[in-house]
Amino acid sequence: MSVLSNVSISLAGKVVALFLMLGSTMILARLLTPEELGTYAIVAGLSALLAAFKNFGTSNYLIQNPELTKRSVASALTVTALISWSVGALLAVSSESLAQFFEQPDMRNIANVLAVNFLFAPWLAIGTAILIRQHRFRDLVLIETVSGIVHAVVGIGLVLAGLGPLALALGVVAHSLSGFFAFLLLRLPAFTLLPGFWELGGVLRFGAWSSGVTLANQLSARGNELVIGKHLGVDATAMFDKGFALARLVAEQLITEILRVLLPVFAEKRRLGLSHKEDFLAYFGILASILGPTYAFLAVHAQALIDILFGAQWGAAAPIATIAAVEFMLTTTFALGERVMIAEGLVRRLFALKLKAFALRLAALLALVWFGLVPVAIGLMVAAVAYVILMQMELRRMMGVTSIELLREVRGPAVAVAATFMIGVWVPLWLDKSGEVGPVAATLMAGLFSFVAWLVIGALFRWPIFRVVWRHVANRVALHAM
Repeated sequence: MSVLSNVSISLAGKVVALFLMLGSTMILARLLTPEELGTYAIVAGLSALLAAFKNFGTSNYLIQNPELTKRSVASALTVTALISWSVGALLAVSSESLAQFFEQPDMRNIANVLAVNFLFAPWLAIGTAILIRQHRFRDLVLIETVSGIVHAVVGIGLVLAGLGPLALALGVVAHSLSGFFAFLLLRLPAFTLLPGFWELGGVLRFGAWSSGVTLANQLSARGNELVIGKHLGVDATAMFDKGFALARLVAEQLITEILRVLLPVFAEKRRLGLSHKEDFLAYFGILASILGPTYAFLAVHAQALIDILFGAQWGAAAPIATIAAVEFMLTTTFALGERVMIAEGLVRRLFALKLKAFALRLAALLALVWFGLVPVAIGLMVAAVAYVILMQMELRRMMGVTSIELLREVRGPAVAVAATFMIGVWVPLWLDKSGEVGPVAATLMAGLFSFVAWLVIGALFRWPIFRVVWRHVANRVALHAM
């Protein structure tokens, strides 16, 4: 299958997952209090930090490895199992101390349940890696969709049964358990339930630095909850988490999906000894044309979207949501450079880069947490922009990509971003003059106008995504005409 076909399949699955997540989030935000959600968010954040160790980079090792054999998979399984089960045990052992530290008794049971989730991680990791390496995204999407449905049904059902935030943790375990059985039924080539020790050296060398990269990412993304929860309380943690929820949702459901399709593409280029520069610039422009306007829309309509999705009680998260959307708009396209570095096996250099990014975010967080949530969000945005500068320096050193070339790719997306902001300001003013219109209708109308503007600007600037889609459609038509 082509890259566009795989991306289309993956995004279709993520659209389903997005609706599942939005639907469950809307329900849970009304069934649980901010304190209950904040309690879960803190434990889930700590679990995510520990989960950074569980994979140990074995998925990326299997994707970029020259050959996929039973020995390489078994060796990857061994490393993943040892580390995953160890950090799961650590979470269970620390559950009592965690509950006492935050003075929240419910954290004990939540941590113990989330610790169970680590039991299934090794097989989920290698199964996902095999499907990605073989470009079998249709099978992967099917597994993830079914698991997502199980997650939502179990979580909401148990909340209604009166289990409170513990229900969310049980939903996570149900998600992993369903995925585990799905991989067993699929009978993947080279998939194994048994460990092996033939390629431990290669797995450990690659995995040590790759795991460091993942840990730095999790510390940057989830360390906020720990610091804010301690200094400002669990209510503030929940509000900050909801502020970043919209931007993070797009990142997790859209960007991550596109990048995991592109990683094996870059890995194959490396195996063939080909340069990444031309493909990188093309994909960078495509990502910018999608993500720039999307995050601009989230930024300008943050208040309405927060009210619609989460309820009026979360209105104080709107300024944070706007700042978060601007941060993600400026920085997320550069995640493409990280995938090139992984495909090239430059995980040690990537780890050093991510460590600098974490240090910048931590410094901003510790310096500004005393002044409130909005200053913290602004500080994190500045730190993220500094990371972009560091990544650009690495791209120039690695592939010869210059700032001028990147700016050339984002000219059209920048115009679309400006149009999205202007439409977002103009539509409410226009609707105020024409009569009373609810926030849902106003947001949908602004979205429609923004999409039309995106199409017009894309056609004028001849965006790569338009050419790729047109070529894909033409090939399909020609194929069916034969």
